[in-house]
Amino acid sequence: DSCGVCDGDGSDDLGCGCFVPGPSGCDNQCGSTLVNDCAGVCGGTSQDDECGICDGDNSSCTDECGVINGDNSSCADCAGVPNGEAELDSCDVCSGGQSGHLPDSDLDCDGECFGASQMDICGVCDDDSTNDGTTCEIPAAFLYNQSTAQAFYYFDSATIGGITLDSDDWVGAFNGETCVGARLWDTTGFCSDIQYTDQTACEEAWEQTWTWNNCTSGICDVPVLGEDGYEYSEGYMQLGGIPSFKIFQKSTGEIYDAVPSEDIPWSHLGINFIENVNVEYDCNDILGGGSVVDECGVCGGSGIPDGQCDCTGNVEDCAGECGGNAYVDECGVCDGFGLDNIGCGCFEP
Repeated sequence: DSCGVCDGDGSDDLGCGCFVPGPSGCDNQCGSTLVNDCAGVCGGTSQDDECGICDGDNSSCTDECGVINGDNSSCADCAGVPNGEAELDSCDVCSGGQSGHLPDSDLDCDGECFGASQMDICGVCDDDSTNDGTTCEIPAAFLYNQSTAQAFYYFDSATIGGITLDSDDWVGAFNGETCVGARLWDTTGFCSDIQYTDQTACEEAWEQTWTWNNCTSGICDVPVLGEDGYEYSEGYMQLGGIPSFKIFQKSTGEIYDAVPSEDIPWSHLGINFIENVNVEYDCNDILGGGSVVDECGVCGGSGIPDGQCDCTGNVEDCAGECGGNAYVDECGVCDGFGLDNIGCGCFEP
C-alpha cells in the first residue's frame, strides 16, 4: 500500500503521513498541541485568575470570612482558625475548638487561675498536701500512691444495678489487681443559705451561692495514675492500657466489679468523658457477678466440651461433619466402604 506494507490497507496513515499520529489539538491539525483556553477559544490566552474568574483581575476573591481580598482574620477565633470555635476561657487562655486546650483547665479546685489547690481523695480542696486523705475513711482496697503520670476519667453517673451511688460510696480505678486511683463519689452540695437544699432554688435566691462538696456540677472524676519510672508506681497504667473500675458500697461493705459504658485507652494527661459506670447483674442475677451465658445457653457454663462439636455431645466424623456417619474403612479411607480391597489387600490388584 502507500505506506509500503505488503497487503496493507493504508490504515497506517491516519491523515498526517505513514506511521505518524493523526490530527490532534483543539484545531484537529497534524502535530497540533493547542488547547481551549478558559473562554473556550482554541489556542487562546485567557486564564482563570486567583479567584477562578476567566480573564479576571483577582479583584473578586473572598476569604473564608466573605471579605473581598481578605486574609481570614476578620472571622478568625483566638486560635487563628477562620469561623473556629475556640474562645478565651475564664483564665484568658484560648481554649476549645482547634486550640488543643481544655476550657478552664487552668482553674484549680478553688476556682483560682493557675492556683495550687488540689482536690484530694476525700474531696478536700486546699494547697496543703500534708492533710491529703486524712478527712475520710478510705477503703483499704482503694489505697494508691501518687504519680506524676496521670489522667482523669469523668463519669456523668455511677450506679449499682442502675441506682445512683450514695455520697459515701467510692469508685476505684485498677490496672489488673493494682489500684491506680479512687474518688469518693459525693455529688451533693450545699447552699450559702441553709434553708435551700436544692441547687436551682439556691442559685435563684438573692445573692446565694451553691457549693459542691466534692464533684463539681455533680460530675465526678476518677484519677487514673500511670507508671512514672519510680518504684511506687510499679504496675500502674501504661500508654494504651484500658483501666478497669470497681465500686465500694459503704452501706454493705461490698466491692463490686463495675462496667464503664465505654473503654478509653489511658494516656498521660488524658481527659476522658464517659457516660456511666455501673455494677451489673450477671446471668445468675448476682450483683457484680462474673457468670455469663456460654455458647450452649448455660449461665456460667464452660461451653462445648473438648472433643465435641456441638452442645448435644456430637463429634465430627472423618469427613468433618458434626454428628455425621462417615467412618474410616479398613484401608484407612474415610467413607471408603472397603472398596480399595478387592480380595488381595488394600490397594492391591
